[in-house]
Amino acid sequence: MQSLGWTKHQLLIQNMLVPYVIKVNFIILIIIGVCLRMLNKYDDAITWFDKALAIDPKHIISLSEKGVCLRMLNKYEDAITWLDKGLAIDPKHVVCLSNKGECLRLLKQYDKSEIVIHQAITLNPNHTYSLDSLGICLQDQQKYQEALIYYERSLKVQSNNQWTKNQKGTCFFVNLEFCQQKLKK
Repeated sequence: MQSLGWTKHQLLIQNMLVPYVIKVNFIILIIIGVCLRMLNKYDDAITWFDKALAIDPKHIISLSEKGVCLRMLNKYEDAITWLDKGLAIDPKHVVCLSNKGECLRLLKQYDKSEIVIHQAITLNPNHTYSLDSLGICLQDQQKYQEALIYYERSLKVQSNNQWTKNQKGTCFFVNLEFCQQKLKK
């Protein structure tokens, strides 16, 4: 038979470990969500981010990741709602800002998109996703010269980014055609 002191000691250890187990479980929920997002299983990922948000409704990474998943499901307004929840907690969260800007671009709200993405770039001038997002936003508006500036800035940070290189090449080509058409008029 164990002594009362030993049982009390075991309970104390168990009580000390519970917060760590909960934290580990929380982290696992987020990791599963991120993995599912990376596998393009956005609805499944959202389920896991919702589980994490049930534990901590102000967890900015979960809010941001849920917004990204909704964006990938073409639910841009819903994505903005979740990204705004993240921005209410941390107005300087670059990932939330750049993803919100991308949603606004996809909704063809280019002026708002530019403003939000510029905020992200002001906070982190080397954030390649923000630089590329602004480039594509400008390109969508046929502002090719400006778009090239942001693609070039992005390539200075990450010179081997093939997507940015492709966008830059497309921008050059489309800009050339655009200029030739203007000259014919």
